[in-house]
Amino acid sequence: MLWRECGAVDCVVFGISPSAGTGKVGNDVDDAESSDWSGSDEDEIEQVVVHPEERQVTLPSALAPGEVQRLGITGIAEQEARLRRGQINDALEGLQLALGEKSLLFRTKVRNSRSQRTTSRAWKDVNKQDADARRHKRVYDHARQALMRLNVDGEYLETLKDITREDMKMAGDVTEEN
Repeated sequence: MLWRECGAVDCVVFGISPSAGTGKVGNDVDDAESSDWSGSDEDEIEQVVVHPEERQVTLPSALAPGEVQRLGITGIAEQEARLRRGQINDALEGLQLALGEKSLLFRTKVRNSRSQRTTSRAWKDVNKQDADARRHKRVYDHARQALMRLNVDGEYLETLKDITREDMKMAGDVTEEN
């Protein structure tokens, strides 16, 4: 089981014996060395390839309320909260830039297009920026919800407001030239 999932050297280093998972107690390096397992049976051991970059990491915000304290991982929760604050700031900056770019494209390209081809291209660019803005909003909402579940900094949480559809539109006085 576990012995088959790691190499012999790793198992000895981490203190996992061939009896791990069989119900037999013996997680000691001496047990691993004195067992009936020998290097000649290496052909029978399955090689398991693990790609850590493809594994999902469970963060404290995904745990049930009270589990962070019970598990004693408040330091990790505070670190996640700092990362989520950065994620929120990045998402808000991206949202601001995407909405500004969308407004600029509408004002410069859509209004000034003279043919169906240029109008279609202009609207394609506007819609691309709109999709980018919606993506940044989703990232913001996800990070905000995670921070709310962590309940680490209530004062900061009060400053984070829900972004509505109306917030995603640029006001006419901002998009109009003076």
